[in-house]
Amino acid sequence: MTKIEEFERKIIKNGMTDDDFEEYKKLLGRVHGDFLKNQHCYITACKFPKENWSQAIKLIQYGLDTFNDGWDSRMRAYIIMTGIYFKINDYNNAYKSMLLANAQTTDESYLASNAIELLWIKLYLDNFQYSQDIEKYYELYQKSSDFYKAFLVNIYRSKIAEIVINLHYNKMDKVRELYQEVLEITAPDYKGSLHNILKKHKYSESVNLSPEVIKFLKNIKKLLKK
Repeated sequence: MTKIEEFERKIIKNGMTDDDFEEYKKLLGRVHGDFLKNQHCYITACKFPKENWSQAIKLIQYGLDTFNDGWDSRMRAYIIMTGIYFKINDYNNAYKSMLLANAQTTDESYLASNAIELLWIKLYLDNFQYSQDIEKYYELYQKSSDFYKAFLVNIYRSKIAEIVINLHYNKMDKVRELYQEVLEITAPDYKGSLHNILKKHKYSESVNLSPEVIKFLKNIKKLLKK
């Protein structure tokens, strides 16, 4: 194990102080290229335990501010930062970080794939209310690859978005249909179309219903009973 790997293991376990940032800066000087230096920062940060997530965000931002690497690495760093903000329920900063991730590229395939993340964060930010942005992100997401759209979590998120959009246009029959589909795909024993492929790679799909989504679905259920 190299000295920098030992150091990273230590800060993942114990957290970081200001002195640790100075030490990390010196150790990163031994790493060739800004791409790898920034990669060290965000890969290490995503391994921090939840009690140190604020430090993880600070570490990712340090890498972004310090190293002038490629757009793809910067986009990945912002996406990881987005995920951390989302986990701590800071949806406003999660949304801003995801917008910064998108700002790193004009490639439509990446923008289409990222649209589902923006859509999901915006739903939380707006308390699952309709906005033109939701519809825009949903339409953009439809341009992503069929394989990407086949992941269970993406099906689930897009179905929730469809409910919000169709509710806005008062298409209640469609809302009822989508609601039943959401109940089906969120059942514990549901297996998506990628189940067999992912099983070969020792990966299983699951959908965790957050309190916000549970509340939203309960409201939809009440609405459909009227």
